[in-house]
Amino acid sequence: MFNVETFIIGLYAGLIGIGITEFLLIPCNAIIHNVIGTELVNAVVLILLALIGVFIPAKKAAKKDLATTLEVA
Repeated sequence: MFNVETFIIGLYAGLIGIGITEFLLIPCNAIIHNVIGTELVNAVVLILLALIGVFIPAKKAAKKDLATTLEVA
């Protein structure tokens, strides 16, 4: 049961993250293409947004106590 819940939460979080990233890339790409005008910027912006999306939940998870997180209700 725990694995199924983790899979579902991870799937939804991933889909939401992809959606937000795609939504943020539209204005970022427009601004950067007008200023710089190169295709390499797409990859850089995508990598930066992905790193931000990874580090924020990881930082929150690192602060939690493992014993209380794994506690069975």
